[in-house]
Amino acid sequence: MKIVKVKCLDMSYNTGSWELGHLADFGLVRIEMVGYLVEDKADCIVIAKEYHEHEHSVRHLTAIPKVCILSQEEVG
Repeated sequence: MKIVKVKCLDMSYNTGSWELGHLADFGLVRIEMVGYLVEDKADCIVIAKEYHEHEHSVRHLTAIPKVCILSQEEVG
């Protein structure tokens, strides 16, 4: 199974108070994720943090919308 590093935009969430003049500092965040490429779908990729080779199973799945992906590269 391929291991990939994905740079993407992700949503941000904050329950604190924000002064209206400072909202320009709040928005999407750029993150990097590394994982096993489980599936490449039309609208997203699915990566797993853990892969059990003998049982052919995965855990800790993340679906990343393709419109949010800035770059993707195979590693390892």
